[in-house]
Amino acid sequence: MKKTLIIISLLCAAILTKAQNAPSLFIPSGPERLSMASSELSAARKALDNNSFDSYISYGLWSPSIVNNNLLSAGAGIDFSRLHISFKGKYLSDREPSILYNEMGTPLGESKSAELCMEVGAAYRIAEKFSAGLSLGFLNSALSSDTKASAFMANISGAYRSGSLDAHLSLNNLGTPLKYGSSTVALPIYLLGGAGYELADFARAEAELAYVFCGQIMASAGIELNYNKMAFLRAGYHFGGDKALPSYLACGLGLQLASIKLNASYLLGSETLSGTMMFGLGYSF
Repeated sequence: MKKTLIIISLLCAAILTKAQNAPSLFIPSGPERLSMASSELSAARKALDNNSFDSYISYGLWSPSIVNNNLLSAGAGIDFSRLHISFKGKYLSDREPSILYNEMGTPLGESKSAELCMEVGAAYRIAEKFSAGLSLGFLNSALSSDTKASAFMANISGAYRSGSLDAHLSLNNLGTPLKYGSSTVALPIYLLGGAGYELADFARAEAELAYVFCGQIMASAGIELNYNKMAFLRAGYHFGGDKALPSYLACGLGLQLASIKLNASYLLGSETLSGTMMFGLGYSF
């Protein structure tokens, strides 16, 4: 009975803090994407980057004034002719434990939640301008030390690039539900489409539209300015809601020296996400 009350309290706490199911599945792994309010690159999009090898690691403070999470991400990808193989991991965890209470106001104990997401992807360049990808992932979600659930999922993606234009489409988080004891929570399945265009040598714009199957619409638009492809200034706006990633304004800076990339992002203009910051280091050739 006590465990049931704890599970209910934890799920209610997530609702009260405007947290969506499995939030790590919506958050981009790196500051470069977050600073343009854009989604994470799909397996198909990575296949068109023409990098023989790429890797990254990032750290962030996610929603420090509300949920106060640490966010750690890392990943790598390698090209084999037309085939691109990638691996990434993401860990989202509370920085400090919170106290749970039942409906009578009696403390039930401390809670410290965490999510670990691991994903392996493969994409094939069908032609010079087209690619298709599939990634398989595993999510472990812990609402507390003894309230945990796991799920398996798949993402299907396609991408197109020609000259200054690129476009992408993906269906994300097709998988099994999370089962916390007797409570079942569905993964946030969503369909995402978007396009980017290089306005000039020093400017690129991108826009995305997504439908989350729980009935939520998300949209975003961002721009990236650069100086000599070495220094970058980025900004964007994301429109969302309490069933997905909340709305926010984003900005960020980047520096690229040879094959090394340094990026930082900051979120503002959001009751939930203002103060979020992320820093990343990348290497590719």
